[in-house]
Amino acid sequence: MFIKNKRVVQQSTALFPYICIIMKKYRFFYHYNKQQGKMSIHFKKTCSVVDDVICKVPCETKWNKIQPNLVMRGFAKEVVILKNKAYIQ
Repeated sequence: MFIKNKRVVQQSTALFPYICIIMKKYRFFYHYNKQQGKMSIHFKKTCSVVDDVICKVPCETKWNKIQPNLVMRGFAKEVVILKNKAYIQ
């Protein structure tokens, strides 16, 4: 295994000389939950309620006609929750 173009590559003797291991990105979105006074994060069909969100990937705003009116959404490889803070990576 070695790194080529910022990707982990494993050498193989098959038809293709390189097998690239790339993590898939999934859609996420988060919004303010007024009843609980916290943020709700939706990722891989699960909802997590946290105090704070730290987003390290690009995201966009989406306006809905019904509540929640404003949602932040994007694509991420993982969401890690530590000490009631969500880190979107």
